[in-house]
Amino acid sequence: MRSSRRVRGRIGTLALSAVLAGVPAHAATKTFTLRPQQTVGVTSVDNPANAIDDNPATFAAISLQRVCRDHHEQVQRGTVTLDQFAPGYRPTRLEVNWTAGSVFAVMQDNKASVSAAVEFSTGQKWQRLESATWTTSSKNCPMMSDGSLTCLDHSVSAGLPVGLDSARLRVRVTLAAGFSECQAAGMSGVANLVAHAKIYDVRVVAQKAPVKPVAKAAAKKPSQPKTP
Repeated sequence: MRSSRRVRGRIGTLALSAVLAGVPAHAATKTFTLRPQQTVGVTSVDNPANAIDDNPATFAAISLQRVCRDHHEQVQRGTVTLDQFAPGYRPTRLEVNWTAGSVFAVMQDNKASVSAAVEFSTGQKWQRLESATWTTSSKNCPMMSDGSLTCLDHSVSAGLPVGLDSARLRVRVTLAAGFSECQAAGMSGVANLVAHAKIYDVRVVAQKAPVKPVAKAAAKKPSQPKTP
C-alpha cells in the first residue's frame, strides 16, 4: 500500500524561445532555461552536483537501508537543497526530473515506511511539488506505482508566482526510511528495507526581468553673465 500527492503542472520539453501562433515574431516572449548553481544541506547524497549539470545521463543518488535488529526504530534521511539560480530573471515554471522507490522484506509484527518528496520555496515556506509514501515494495517498471508516481524517471512541474525573483527560488529533495514497530528478537530481527531516489535534473523556465528605467536628472540652465 502506498499513497502519493502531486501538484498538477504542465510537463514537456523546454524551448529556449517560443513564437505564439498568429502573433508576429517580434511580439513573442523569449524564455530561458535556468538551473541552480549550488547544492547545500547535503546529507547521504552521492554526486549531488549531477542534479544540476545539464546532463540527462547523470543523476544525484540517495540510497538508504534499515535493518530491524541493527537500527530498531531509528529513521534515516537523505536530503539535498538546490538553489542560487541566476539573478535577473522571472521564472514562470519549475521542472524536476526524478524517481524514487522502495524494497521491503518485513515480516510478522514489524512495520516500516519509506517517504520521498520534492519541495520548493519562494520565500520562507516550503511547498510540496510531488511526494510518495510506501509501506510495501514499490511496483516494478513499467507499471505505475499508484497511477501518479512512476518508478521510471519522470518530470513533475508547477507554475511559479508572477514577478518572482529567480534568486529567491530553492528546491529540496528528501528521502526517509525507517521502522515504526520493530521486533528485534529472533527471525523477525532480520526484517529490512531499502529506499532509493535519483535526481536527474532541476530547471526553471524564465523570462528576462524588465530593466528598470533610470531617472534622468533635470538639466541645469546655463548661468547668464551679469551686466556691469
